[in-house]
Amino acid sequence: MRILLTIPTVDNRSYMGSSYSMRFADNFIPSLGLGYLAASLAKRGHEVKIHNPVVPESVERIVEEAERWRPDAIGLSLFTPHMRSVRELFNALGEAGRRPAMIAGGPHMSALPEDTMLRHPFDVGVVGEGEETVCEIAERIDRKEGFEGVAGTAIRADGGVVFGPARPLIDPLDRIAPPARDLMPPLRTHRPTPASIRRFPLAVMITSRGCPYGCAFCDRAVFGATYRAHSPEYVMTEMEETVSKHGAKEIRFFDDDIAIDRDRAETLAEMMIARGARTPWTCNISAKAADPALMKLFKRAGCWQVLFGLESGSDRVLKKLRKHTTTEMSESAVRAALAAGLRVRADFIVGTPGETMDEMWRTVMFAKKLNVDFAHFNKFVPFPGTKIHAELARSGRSFDYEENWSDTDASNIVYLPDGASPREYSEFLSGSYKSFYLRVSYIVRRLSRIRTFTEFASHVKGMAALLFLK
Repeated sequence: MRILLTIPTVDNRSYMGSSYSMRFADNFIPSLGLGYLAASLAKRGHEVKIHNPVVPESVERIVEEAERWRPDAIGLSLFTPHMRSVRELFNALGEAGRRPAMIAGGPHMSALPEDTMLRHPFDVGVVGEGEETVCEIAERIDRKEGFEGVAGTAIRADGGVVFGPARPLIDPLDRIAPPARDLMPPLRTHRPTPASIRRFPLAVMITSRGCPYGCAFCDRAVFGATYRAHSPEYVMTEMEETVSKHGAKEIRFFDDDIAIDRDRAETLAEMMIARGARTPWTCNISAKAADPALMKLFKRAGCWQVLFGLESGSDRVLKKLRKHTTTEMSESAVRAALAAGLRVRADFIVGTPGETMDEMWRTVMFAKKLNVDFAHFNKFVPFPGTKIHAELARSGRSFDYEENWSDTDASNIVYLPDGASPREYSEFLSGSYKSFYLRVSYIVRRLSRIRTFTEFASHVKGMAALLFLK
């Protein structure tokens, strides 16, 4: 079998909307998800190609690749902001009888499987983790058999959608192969966000799956709520190969929380120290896990920055988001990281249902008070599969992401907070960044902490994005 794996995206300007300057600061890295699928398929003897551009592009490029390579099947990883382009892709590929078998997977497919299958003529959809499911699908295509009964799938039948049995979560996680980085764009072509890089090229790793926290704004349709992790030995082998074979000079661990399993996090750090802690790294970690002892250990192991999803400076909003943290916990975690000598990046969500303009500005003031190195004020979007999306749907709200790409671009508003006018909210979204970053004290502190040319260049790009932000 020849299988082409790709993500149907949109062109760069459409992705950025009127805030096109944000191209300087956005995070464009190839999908590790496609890398894992490719590795599993290749292990079964299939010929796999990943068409995974580093920056968003038009669907015509995918069609050109398909016409040139002539795959037996095309696997699409679907993300909600890209769904408008799926229809364009089908139209460009031509009549159904001439198309390769079309397989849909990814977060949007898992969150809205019935809606996705009814809207688009996919041959089969993958619901949940895809490595084992897509291999079984490939075998069915190779044998020219149907997909009935394949665990973890959805197919169209009799005017509706029929689901196969649920596929068990992959456990232990070590049984899947590391992502096929040799089939992905070289690391030097990646464009990581300026806030998360000190040395280039940077590689991303994901060492665990499943998050037990249950935040109301997060979709867990693909990996579930059961935490599973690669063994420390597996992680170290992948990390060393990524450095030695693919030229990575820095690693970013993209786990939801690197320290859900405290003992495992400590073992990983100690193994890095034992091997000389030669490669700098950053990670995501919950405020619940970041105590002084662990932050000091991470620092010794080569970590230079931690990312906290703090979400809000209001305890009332945190409770509505089901974050199970408080502003006091956030302050304690940030203090521990800064005291250990780590940089701190904090992500916030602004404009959630029931949040007032006063609470949104309180979040900006909270970020300043914490003295974090980087703050991201992310516009709330009710993504399908989340508890908040379900609550809004029950109250009569509807969001058609496939018809209105502007719902999720970088400038237009999909959800307007109660009591805020469109203009007031729009001005806040741009003003929050300028209020935080364009402070003389902040600029002086940032310049004094630059350690590499890559870091300096990243800061220049970030400043350009801010100065021209609409």
